[in-house]
Amino acid sequence: MLSGGACRTLCFLPLLWLFSGSLVVEAAPADPITPADRAACSALTVMDLQEATSINTRLTAATVLPAKDDQPALCRINGLADPQVGFEVRLPLQGWNGRLLVTGCSNLCGIIQVQGMEDALARGYATATTDMGHQTGDTGCDVGLEQSGA
Repeated sequence: MLSGGACRTLCFLPLLWLFSGSLVVEAAPADPITPADRAACSALTVMDLQEATSINTRLTAATVLPAKDDQPALCRINGLADPQVGFEVRLPLQGWNGRLLVTGCSNLCGIIQVQGMEDALARGYATATTDMGHQTGDTGCDVGLEQSGA
């Protein structure tokens, strides 16, 4: 379960984006990504979120991803909240509906799972997910199968 501080971090980033004036809330036609979009997205990594979240939070990367198929252009933010909870937040560059969908990692904790966020992004949501503080590259469900008799 996420600590209160980690939850505040995931919920705080879309609001920060909105109030920075970088995010257009009303629906807008797909525009090419501008240098201002890239600058606003990358500027998030230098922000100190300690006061707003009450925990040590490091934003490790912020990258603008272009629109593709029904997915909007977005700012993808990766970070860590103490002790080592990894998270990813995706903020649409345009057309944000003012809502945030936070997903968990289901039974495959240990990786940042972004599958399942596409529908919400296509409908204008900002999205966030976490690895719940457990990092592993293994996404298989064969834990314990190597033991004899399994």
